[in-house]
Amino acid sequence: MDRPISQKSFHVEITEHRLEPDQGFLLPGHEEHTLVVRSGVVYVSLRSGDKALIPGDEIVVHVGDFLGAWSEAHGPAELSVLRGG
Repeated sequence: MDRPISQKSFHVEITEHRLEPDQGFLLPGHEEHTLVVRSGVVYVSLRSGDKALIPGDEIVVHVGDFLGAWSEAHGPAELSVLRGG
């Protein structure tokens, strides 16, 4: 007997950000986000500890754990932020 397959709707919002040196960044809303560094160095401050990310690194930020992020490189940093599911 064939069973019907249920499909879930999946939507991901991607925003691009450019951070100048020492420029801070906060995430909107109260959802889980994935940060992907495209260039530069981005420091992410979490309740569970701080992380330094370089190009190609990504981190999933859970609700309530994210305290902020900033660029500390000599040049700007670029990152993509994915939200949704």
